[in-house]
Amino acid sequence: MRLFKKDTIIKYLIILLPFSLVFSIFISEIFLILLTIFYFYEVRKDNLLKSVFLNYSYLSYFLVSYFLFVSLNSIFLENELFFRKTIFYFRFYFYFISILFFVKKLDLHSLVLRNFFLIFILLIFDSIIQFILGYNIIGMPIVNSNRISSFFGDELILGSYLTRLSPFFLIFLYELNQKIFIKFIYFLSLVSVVILSGERTALFLLLLSMCIFFISLKKIRLYLFYGFVFFSIIFVSLINFNSKYYERYYTNVMTGFGLNLESGSFKLSELSIFDNDNNLNINIFSRHYQDHYESAYKIFKNNLIIGGGTKSFRYLCKKTEYRVSSTSCSTHPHNIIMQFSSELGIVGLIFLIYFHFLLLKDFFKILKKKNDEKSKLFLVISITGLIINIFPLIPSGNFFNNWLNIVFILNLVNYIYLRQKYLND
Repeated sequence: MRLFKKDTIIKYLIILLPFSLVFSIFISEIFLILLTIFYFYEVRKDNLLKSVFLNYSYLSYFLVSYFLFVSLNSIFLENELFFRKTIFYFRFYFYFISILFFVKKLDLHSLVLRNFFLIFILLIFDSIIQFILGYNIIGMPIVNSNRISSFFGDELILGSYLTRLSPFFLIFLYELNQKIFIKFIYFLSLVSVVILSGERTALFLLLLSMCIFFISLKKIRLYLFYGFVFFSIIFVSLINFNSKYYERYYTNVMTGFGLNLESGSFKLSELSIFDNDNNLNINIFSRHYQDHYESAYKIFKNNLIIGGGTKSFRYLCKKTEYRVSSTSCSTHPHNIIMQFSSELGIVGLIFLIYFHFLLLKDFFKILKKKNDEKSKLFLVISITGLIINIFPLIPSGNFFNNWLNIVFILNLVNYIYLRQKYLND
């Protein structure tokens, strides 16, 4: 008798993923590699192409094409370093089909939702303790005076984790057998911790999610309205009574756009569209980000079709012809559109635009479909998870970062699973 059954191992590999993403991206990758091996072992008797293309659906063709392009586009470039760093990017597609296959086969979706809920509650509780005491339940101190990070330590991605994976938390919260008041407390706690994390992008994406829910879901509109009211109270109180958060959420944002602050207010007296030499004088989010975008645009102009290569910005921005200022170089351009433009060119932008088109098409189909309220709510929440993870109009992290890619494919699995369950077309 074997000590561990294969299905039991697979089950634990999947349900422990939410925890591994908090404590170790290396462990997350090990789990996913093992899942991929189990997947190909499971389907070894089936047609290989069928196994890879998920029954030849249009989404499968799109995803295979996209991941292949991102993995191989550097092969056409002179720098061999780019190619070596991206050749294995296609593994994320294998991660996606492996998780989806086993979640369906072993009926693990509810269990995954529950585990995400548990890690969310742990992070929320731990973060509040860290904010009050200055250290969390295992003694990890606040590493930045105005940004709590819980178990993430000096990786300031607590707000990003809670926001980008919030669909799992929210769906389980809806299913939770508790009074609506208790559910509301859970939700407000989530919002509060995202604010305390100091991550402006994460906070914006959470607010964007709430706006999408408010527009799309009549049944919970009143609760969302109360949520907005309480959010405003929490946010205004925090920035008025804590100088660090005031500086991060107000002062830094206003000065970043080019506004002059005087005595706690701002004026437009020195802000103009053009400077004295008739050069454009507008900061997109901040001068720092603006320089990244200008450098990325220069790279794009010289590499129009397939870009400078996946993950190439960090190397190309150092070249004199692409340098804008002493701060224009970074590991990535801090915006999805600019990253796709500079690293993947027009072909990459076509993939990005087409995926947004697919999401919007599905989104309106969900709104028009006469499903029951529960299925509609689940579908809207899950597709919103994808929308906020690729929202192109704000600063963003490195889109090809391993952690962000795993977060993205988990949201993709969640949506595709629910789509196949509730949206039969």
